[in-house]
Formats: sequence, structure tokens, C-alpha cells
Amino acid sequence: MTYERFEMAPAWKASIELAELVLALTRAASTELSSSASLRDALERSAISVGNHVASGFEQGTTQAMIGALEAAKGAAGEVRSMLWLMEKMPAYSGHRPMLAECRAKTEACARMLGEWHEGVRHLAEFGQRQYLDAVRDEERRRQERERLAAERRAIYEDLRRLSQQS
Repeated sequence: MTYERFEMAPAWKASIELAELVLALTRAASTELSSSASLRDALERSAISVGNHVASGFEQGTTQAMIGALEAAKGAAGEVRSMLWLMEKMPAYSGHRPMLAECRAKTEACARMLGEWHEGVRHLAEFGQRQYLDAVRDEERRRQERERLAAERRAIYEDLRRLSQQS
């Protein structure tokens, strides 16, 4: 699918949800993080940068820029996940384990979405716009044919039902 604005992309939306969760975590763990300001800053910056990379690549408007931005966004998500694992291992954050797990799950989901988008953009770059559009058109024709056949099948079943009721 082609997006007109980065705000329409599910991966960008997931990255914003991730940043919101991480910011909520750092607020909830502010006492514990007060002795580790660099960890807090690094975690917040990495979480925020996931969506910023997507936005930047999208706004640059080239396929190569988008590929690089998606790779950077996925890398930032990996940084977030790494820091969340570190926090999970530290006794000071034991009271925040459920929230850490929730953030980690969101990070993994976001990274998966970024990876799938990256593969799609790479595929587009490798095979070119024309082949991609041909494939999209072919899939749309197949979908329309399935819908047409389903409508015919429903009409036949309806006719059979009416005939069985008349007899």
C-alpha cells in the first residue's frame, strides 16, 4: 500500500505508541532512573527516534532514503529493546517488570512492522515500479474475479432455495 503521509503508515503509528509507552515507563520509574539519567535519556531518545526516522525517510521522498530510514528506525527499536532488557535484569527496576515487558512487546511488534515495510520497499526498488504495479493490478483482478464468482454462487444458492421452497 502507498501512503500519502507518514502519519498514515501503521509502522509509524506503532512507533508513536512505543514512544508513549517508553515515556510512561520513564515517568513511572523516575525515582529509579534519577541515578541513571544517561539510561533514561538514551531510552527516551531511541524510542522517539524510531518514528522520527520513518518520518524523515518518508519526507525525503526517495526509495533509497526510505530504505535507509527504515533500517535506522529498526536499529533504534533494537536499541530500545536492548535497554529494556538491561533494566529487566537490574534489581532496581523489579517493580516495573510488567511495564518493561509491555514496552518490549510493543518494541518487537514495531520492529516487525518496520522490517516488513523495509522488505516491501526493497522489493519495489529491486523489481521496479512497473512490475510492482503490474503485480498489484493482477492481485486486484484476482480479487474482483473471486468476488464475482462468490456473487454468482450466492445467486445460484438463492435460486435453489427458492425452488426448494416452491416444491
